[in-house]
Amino acid sequence: MKKLLTILTGFTVTITPATQIVSCQITPNNTYKNPSDIEEFWNFKSYNTISVDPANVDGALFETNLKELIANNFRNQEVINKVLGNEQNTKTQTKDEQQKISFKYFKNSQGVEITDISEYLKTILSDKVAEQKTIYFKYSFDGTTYNNSYLKLNVTNIPKVK
Repeated sequence: MKKLLTILTGFTVTITPATQIVSCQITPNNTYKNPSDIEEFWNFKSYNTISVDPANVDGALFETNLKELIANNFRNQEVINKVLGNEQNTKTQTKDEQQKISFKYFKNSQGVEITDISEYLKTILSDKVAEQKTIYFKYSFDGTTYNNSYLKLNVTNIPKVK
């Protein structure tokens, strides 16, 4: 009987219900080296949502928030903030040091472009409170050549926690 209980105890410890198995993506070395790293590491991001007040949408602030989300995906955030032009001391930098990123926004991953991001956000987020919408974006450092894939970005009108 004692032997049977020992076997059963060992058997119950080794059985793990499927609901307890957790799968997660492990980010490889996420140090920013070149512009293609943004596209490569975007899917490893655990936070990809920007909170927007539909009554007071500012396109420049939206882009700043997107740059911050991108920078948070890398270990060397000081370097990526400099590359994105998202630094505090941009007035003391030369034009070459202020390398900027530009964005194109899309309604879906089939390429329907959003011409005015501020107006679009006002339209899609003004209907209901606590609603989340998805838009897509592409980025470019030279203003002409954009990355290959559409990167998914969630936008919500839920206020940020302060």
